[in-house]
Amino acid sequence: MATSHEYGMRGNAQIGYAVGAAGSRRVGDFNPSNQGLKMKKILVAIFLSAVPFLCHAAEPSQESIEKLLTVTQTQKLVEQMIPQMEDMMKSVADKEIDAQKLPPEKSAKAKTLSASITKKMTAILREQLSWDNLKKIYIPIYRDSFTQEEVDGLIAFYSSPAGNALIAKMPVVMQKSMAAMQQLIVPMMQEMQKATAQAVEEMKKQAEAK
Repeated sequence: MATSHEYGMRGNAQIGYAVGAAGSRRVGDFNPSNQGLKMKKILVAIFLSAVPFLCHAAEPSQESIEKLLTVTQTQKLVEQMIPQMEDMMKSVADKEIDAQKLPPEKSAKAKTLSASITKKMTAILREQLSWDNLKKIYIPIYRDSFTQEEVDGLIAFYSSPAGNALIAKMPVVMQKSMAAMQQLIVPMMQEMQKATAQAVEEMKKQAEAK
């Protein structure tokens, strides 16, 4: 299939040929009917060269985007994600406290304080990631990213059994993914803390050496 550029080149060639043919006749050969025919050819050539630039993909309507967000149950997935994030933050914080091997009383106080902070952070997440806020973000992004044909195709897929299965199982996939990430995050944060402590110690030694 020819590209828009190739069509444009062909159109320009057609224009050039038509204009050249029109200009190659001597003045004495002037014939009104022939000139009219030549003018039609030039206009057709101009139209054909412009077609590729006029045939832009249709922008998806807001109604179709909202339907896509509905069939993909995006709001439900977001609302399910926040409690999972809260559980992950609490689990990571508790493991960090346990890794410090504090006395039982201090460990309990630290976990209570950590839980309070996590609840405040979750409240902020719920407020900032409310569906009203996210919908305002999603719609223009979808409009800029997809054509109407693509949105219609996605709606058809997510309305199919395979699409429904993907939607139904995605929360479980996300939950397992977050659980697996915890196994990476905790040791990573411990290593980062060690690196930070070492850097602070080196800075102290350099300051004392001066």
